[in-house]
Amino acid sequence: MLLLNGTVQQHAHAHSLYVQAIAGLDCGISIYAQGLYKDS
Repeated sequence: MLLLNGTVQQHAHAHSLYVQAIAGLDCGISIYAQGLYKDS
């Protein structure tokens, strides 16, 4: 049971890192797109 719980926690942690990375990438693309829009 402890092993299973640890696996679930690791999976949840990895998932949250994945979500943060996607959110950061999305934010970076938005900032980059705004910069391109201002330049043109």
